[in-house]
Amino acid sequence: MLDAKGRELQPGDTVLVPFKVKALHFSGSHRNLDLETCATMPPEHIEKTRFANVNSQMVLRANDGDDTSFHVIAVGAGEFRLMESE
Repeated sequence: MLDAKGRELQPGDTVLVPFKVKALHFSGSHRNLDLETCATMPPEHIEKTRFANVNSQMVLRANDGDDTSFHVIAVGAGEFRLMESE
């Protein structure tokens, strides 16, 4: 299986998917986003994928000039945190 640049993907690889923020949701201590992919799905390149209610602290802003480097560590069963790059 290949990524968008034709590179081989393997289990355990870290991938990034560019999304546009479509909506912001504030509920108590939760700060969630609705996202839509920037790229369309092959082979027709018509449909985009949407994700709803993704916590805002699970994503990295990636505007021009933003630092998108990160290091992921596991902190519990199925739980991950983004940490500053070392």
